[in-house]
Amino acid sequence: MSRYRRIGWFFCAAFFCATCVRADSSFDLDGPQLHVKVTRGQVTLPIAQVPNLQPADQIWLRPETRGGESIHYVLVVAFLRGSTNPPPDKWFFKAELWKKAINSEGIRVTVPADAEQALLLMAPDTGGGFSTIRSAVESEPGVFVRAAVDLNQATLDRSRVDAYLSAVESIANSDPDRLEERSKLLARSLGLKIDTACFSLPTEQQATCLTKNKNDLVLDDGHTQSVVAAMTTGTTTDLFNQISNSRMGGGGAYSPYVGAIVDVAHLMASLHTADYQYIPALSVEHDDLVSLKLNRAPSFRKPKSVLVISLPMVQSAKFPPLRAVDAKRVDCLQAPKLLFQVEGAPLVFSNEYAHAMHVEIASASKPPIELPASPDAERGGYVIDNSAVNGTHPHTMANSVIGKLRGSWGFDEFNGPELRLTSAHPSQWKSSQAVEGALVVGQENIFSLESSAAACVEHVT
Repeated sequence: MSRYRRIGWFFCAAFFCATCVRADSSFDLDGPQLHVKVTRGQVTLPIAQVPNLQPADQIWLRPETRGGESIHYVLVVAFLRGSTNPPPDKWFFKAELWKKAINSEGIRVTVPADAEQALLLMAPDTGGGFSTIRSAVESEPGVFVRAAVDLNQATLDRSRVDAYLSAVESIANSDPDRLEERSKLLARSLGLKIDTACFSLPTEQQATCLTKNKNDLVLDDGHTQSVVAAMTTGTTTDLFNQISNSRMGGGGAYSPYVGAIVDVAHLMASLHTADYQYIPALSVEHDDLVSLKLNRAPSFRKPKSVLVISLPMVQSAKFPPLRAVDAKRVDCLQAPKLLFQVEGAPLVFSNEYAHAMHVEIASASKPPIELPASPDAERGGYVIDNSAVNGTHPHTMANSVIGKLRGSWGFDEFNGPELRLTSAHPSQWKSSQAVEGALVVGQENIFSLESSAAACVEHVT
């Protein structure tokens, strides 16, 4: 076979693989569930609030038993240190999930120094499965390193898609007439692209149109890349990028989410032994519960399926690049449904990494006032609970104040953007002399009034 024919066959096979994965990237099969918490120093957080691990972190894991389980799973916790440096035997930990002690108390493992990635591998018990899996990881660490990176990327992107789909369904059911307005704010908040042609359809068809191509919604926001350390690189990825940009490959329609899935599926398919085949699993996290989502049914006959699950990367915190939509905007501190519009960090709207968020308002004579803040992707920002200043503090506050969005990003303190606020107060209203001289009685006149309290106006009579 000539060299050119071999290249042609390789491109055809790669395109076939890419299109098959793209069609099967929904990960809609339910897998096992695990409870996971992480302790750093004296603080313990559920896994849903942990964007990154660090050496010496304590990871606690326990299976979620639903009753009637007929399969005995072996869980292997593996730590990696790059593609060219196989991990030592002591970086692997085994848990037999059907044992009573594990079911009631779970297991604890410590992130070793110099680790860079962490993986969970779940396999049906075969006797000797632990050593077989450990040998596979030690033999080809690069495959598992890239799988860890890709699965992290895909899981984070999937959280944005899930948040969008859930919100669109809710809006379509409760307030379909505002679907266009709300979905555009959703897209901005979550870093997604939407097909604006959907809004030319009848109202009852818009939601279906907006959600039909969910795998192509995700845009690269520049932050998830840093959260997972780096996106995969190499000839395989370059080839898929070239294919996806071709007309036959979708005209560049592949989102980062689908690209990550293509990579990890290709990698896992290359790892196959007589005992095991490796399949990726995405994590859907809420509080300390991790629900696994699969895109293919696992096999319980040889070769049995090993579920590959990625934990957060072992690295320093990468804070979200959150910014105000309009840095010059002034809002009224006592306004009902006070909203601070922000953008640039989709993950604050799609998962729980940013938590305990609040707006801190400094006071010269008193301790700072902290107003709870909750993310609202549909409204495009943080909703601020200002009940603490309504009827209590306004008369003691300055007319103009600066609020600072603060909270936690995982275990680390997070300082977000500032918002400019004005407190409701008596104020002089002014208009320019030129405008006043141009007013004509009996005609419609347009003129402007200026005041330091303009942001707190509720209505004009």
